[in-house]
Amino acid sequence: MAKVTAPLLSLDAKGTLAKKMTFQNRKGTNTVYWNKGHRDNPSEASETQRTWFREATQAWNELTDEQKQTYKDRAKEIINEKITGYNLYIREYPEAPPEPIYEWSEQQPAGVANKVWEKCQISDDGKSAIAVASWDHVYIYRNGAWEQHKPAGASTKDWQACAISGDGKIFIAAYDYGKIYKYNGTEWNEEQPAGATTKSWYTLALNYDGTKMIAGVNSGRLYYHNGTSWAEQQPEGASNRAWTMVGISATGDKLIACINGYHVYTYINGSWARNSPTGAINQSWTMAKISDDGNKYIAGIWNGKLYHYTGTEWIEDQPLGNTNKGWKDGQINEDGNKYIVCVQGGRIYYYNGTEWQEEQPAGDADKTWYGVDISADGEKRIAGIAPGRLYARLQTN
Repeated sequence: MAKVTAPLLSLDAKGTLAKKMTFQNRKGTNTVYWNKGHRDNPSEASETQRTWFREATQAWNELTDEQKQTYKDRAKEIINEKITGYNLYIREYPEAPPEPIYEWSEQQPAGVANKVWEKCQISDDGKSAIAVASWDHVYIYRNGAWEQHKPAGASTKDWQACAISGDGKIFIAAYDYGKIYKYNGTEWNEEQPAGATTKSWYTLALNYDGTKMIAGVNSGRLYYHNGTSWAEQQPEGASNRAWTMVGISATGDKLIACINGYHVYTYINGSWARNSPTGAINQSWTMAKISDDGNKYIAGIWNGKLYHYTGTEWIEDQPLGNTNKGWKDGQINEDGNKYIVCVQGGRIYYYNGTEWQEEQPAGDADKTWYGVDISADGEKRIAGIAPGRLYARLQTN
């Protein structure tokens, strides 16, 4: 960092020039940073992937307009997936690409600094994400870069919860004793589930397209937005409860929520019902999530056990053997066959559909993991430490 006078022949330059020099003004002082970037030293697998992609692209360019139109027409017929003719051709290119490689790496949305990362979530395709830090700001990842956002003004807030729609286009965040804000990709707008009042918002969830939402208050009420308006939900009657986590299906018509000290609840066919594992009632439930189709769940107890629901019954999971742990957060993938969970003051565990495996984004050490999430296919992941760093598992080739 260097202090500068009259940067770029101006009184106050801000922004990045040629992706190399970043001009800022901090506390009235103009500074400039040199962005070193990273050395492009691809692995053998990465170079193979790049070569295959160049060949596939060249083959597409050599097609006639009529041949390209055939792929474009076929792409339009694919339901529930936005894909171009070019994307379809690359997908069907006769020479199969090498297997993708995924690796954990430290993310630095707020620079090289420890933050209290309360929650983080990733989109279905793993290309967008959101993370919030207590007494800091909201951070959004899109188009390959992190952005800092201040929905509630310039001052820092005790951000506690966040969520991202499955399609990665809608973001939502809330802070303690404060408000909820929703971002449509262009601007932030305040949401008022409980009217124009501040609440101890603790947990949020968005459906696939971001039109439906669920929000829970710590020592308060539960609220659901059905795509038209907010309405209070009363799974346990008209009383304040410590709602610790909520989840929502892709269509937004199936929900899950849990109360610390009571039960797990599911909303199916328009009504709420207690849905705790047999014998696990009145427990310190801290985690509950639902698959995109709304048929499978995972749930965890603080200093207790971990469970998953197969669609017909609850089964206890034992990533660490028959021991109690402080399960803090978790997520289940699109089809409900893969899930990720974290232990506050412990490790991260991932179930790949066959067996459990430990994840070590921050090395072989216990950490105060507060938030984890996975993409629809389960391969892309995000995790945050409070206090500590933020990590993401993304494709590297």
